[in-house]
Amino acid sequence: MIHKILFVSRFMKGGGAERVISVLTGELVEQGYGIGLMSYVVTDEDYDIDKRVKKYSMGDTYSENSGNAISRTLYRINRLKQVISEYKPDIIIPFLEPIVREVYVAVGNGNIPIVATVRNLPVYNSIFQKKLYHYIYEHCSMVFFQTKSQQRYFSQKVVERSFVLPNPVDIRFVNSGEKRNKSKKIINIVTAGRLSEQKNHKILLDAMMLVHKSHPECYLKIYGEGNKRTELESYVSERHANSFIQIMQRSNNLVDVYKNSDLFVLSSNYEGMPNALMEAMASGIPCISTDCPTGPKELLGKNIRGLLVSMNDVVSLSEAIIRMVENPERAYQYALCAHNYIKGNFTPEKIAVQLIKCCENMI
Repeated sequence: MIHKILFVSRFMKGGGAERVISVLTGELVEQGYGIGLMSYVVTDEDYDIDKRVKKYSMGDTYSENSGNAISRTLYRINRLKQVISEYKPDIIIPFLEPIVREVYVAVGNGNIPIVATVRNLPVYNSIFQKKLYHYIYEHCSMVFFQTKSQQRYFSQKVVERSFVLPNPVDIRFVNSGEKRNKSKKIINIVTAGRLSEQKNHKILLDAMMLVHKSHPECYLKIYGEGNKRTELESYVSERHANSFIQIMQRSNNLVDVYKNSDLFVLSSNYEGMPNALMEAMASGIPCISTDCPTGPKELLGKNIRGLLVSMNDVVSLSEAIIRMVENPERAYQYALCAHNYIKGNFTPEKIAVQLIKCCENMI
């Protein structure tokens, strides 16, 4: 039986994986499990963690800028060994590939099951890196996928010891969606996520510029941080689009952001299972997404709970936005269907129960 679980993450700010950890740990501790969280680096921007969760870090003296890569890696592995020895978890769930690797090394020949996670489309910088991580996944006790489509990137040996479980959605988004006005005009368009190549915000900017020609009342707000901020801000300014496109800071209160928005658009090149899209669906906002691997098709269906458009197709994306703007009643039918789908399948309570069941069955 599982009584104590140790989650491990590089940090607890900003990303979708970290948001999942914050929701899962809170729900699991509420259900009576002992929960530990090892976050390499602690910041003032971290997601809120339930006070009953036992928290660990690399310590105040640790810095990701000191020493060299080898010395930092060895320090982290030794610290992981200390935490594992002290906390004595029944299972360990590391989030994101570099963390999976270091936990795998730290556990060594120990008998603690590692539940390796795949949180994004498996993309590797080299053949060596791919072989390394696939070897690690094959030798972990089990592998935790977000979607079935992620499994096809791995060997049969991995698939046989894996389970598929979607992300939980913070119940605050679901509750907000219950109270939503379903007859609003669609004016305020929004997206949220890292300002990175993966999210392909530039295609959304181009699409919004086309939308503006026929619907000048509409405007776009992009919430996030990342290495593409300067480039995106310059792109907007050079096209004199600042009056209807704003690059906002990352928000720690997306519940209120979505409450005051009318349409959510995801323009990614690839995903794992997009939390921002799930939270928007839960909030009762009409949603549009590129049909990228992996996640959006599983969430929206074939234009059942929102609209899917081809990747890198500016015209199709602009036309989908215009279709929603010009048909708000139909848009909110999509939104109601999406809200009910998330409410029925992705609440923290349901996902936490399924996680424990999957792990205990495989152990």
